[in-house]
Amino acid sequence: MKTFKGLTTKETNDYLLSTGKAIKGIIKPLSPMEVMQYIDKMLDAGLTKKEIIELSPFKKDMYTNHYVRFKKIIPEVQALADWGATTISTLGFTSVWHYYRFTEADQKFLYKKALKHRLTRDQIKEIAQFYERGFGSVKECYEEVLTWKPVTVTYSLFIGKIRNRNLIKKLEDIKQTKKDLLLSESIKNIFKIQEIPDSRLLKDKYTIIFKPSEESLYKEIKNKDVDKMISDYLDKKI
Repeated sequence: MKTFKGLTTKETNDYLLSTGKAIKGIIKPLSPMEVMQYIDKMLDAGLTKKEIIELSPFKKDMYTNHYVRFKKIIPEVQALADWGATTISTLGFTSVWHYYRFTEADQKFLYKKALKHRLTRDQIKEIAQFYERGFGSVKECYEEVLTWKPVTVTYSLFIGKIRNRNLIKKLEDIKQTKKDLLLSESIKNIFKIQEIPDSRLLKDKYTIIFKPSEESLYKEIKNKDVDKMISDYLDKKI
């Protein structure tokens, strides 16, 4: 297999698996943010946009979504983006394409609502269209679209910070799938629970999403110094 300029052989293979069509039973090794970082590596090594498009399984439009639009998204949304639909802990990749239309402050508002109410790609698209047509603020656009489809379940979103600077540096070099496993392990061991809430570990932040049935755990976590507990646990494990 040909190794792409700027990438190792393994990185090239991971890049191709992650940007090609989904294969049943095969988990894409890279997150959307990691795909963007690999494109950065190839550009830095001297490949042109045209060459990258020719080497990649996707076409020109997908390059725009994978890279150009993705670059305009705030780091929190980039890190939470994942393949497939939005879940209670990740933002669907085709949904985040539309975030570039909003200001940074509006993106921060919207992604939290998207996780809390599991907004679909079409709902995010409609919010963006209303916003660009001058319907109102992002909050007003969001509230208008939300009335079209009753929301029956509301989740609680907890956003924490990684306090240890050395740990943040270590996390930068770890793949997203591994980071998420480490966070799940830390939650399980710290709180002595078997069923782990959906969660996502970024390099300097983390999110935990609680279902209505996990409300008591959410209240427990809010009342403890969880940032320190999780940071200390991860620091020992990495």
